[in-house]
Amino acid sequence: MERFLRDIKTTLQMESLRCKSPALVYRELRMHRIAYQLIRGLLAEAASLYEVSLERISFKGSLDTVRHFSQVLAQARSRPQQTEWVNALLSALAGDPLPDRPNRIEPRHQKRRPKAYPFLIKPRAQLTAQLRRRRNHKNHRS
Repeated sequence: MERFLRDIKTTLQMESLRCKSPALVYRELRMHRIAYQLIRGLLAEAASLYEVSLERISFKGSLDTVRHFSQVLAQARSRPQQTEWVNALLSALAGDPLPDRPNRIEPRHQKRRPKAYPFLIKPRAQLTAQLRRRRNHKNHRS
């Protein structure tokens, strides 16, 4: 389960959400969830069709493959051509399984040190106004 949460957050670039209002944050989370479910559905279909273990198909690799195929699928002119490209996509997803790595253990550490700046816990406009007031106050004292 932890691996799947990492897939959602890291691979779908959700470490930080970009929206500000609660309604838009909810919409952003929902869109990421839909994208995740669509990719997982394609993985399940590819695994079933080509008899590959679902755990052996890379989520990140599949996301990259789907991104490449999406342009071609969008330009397909007919239903048979779309079906042909979807079958090629499923074959590509199942055709590059992850290597079997029994007893593999990876350390969970951050590579980069966090910045020394405090967290932004007030609206940016409010903090900017405070900084300007401080700067003006210092300039008037000199």
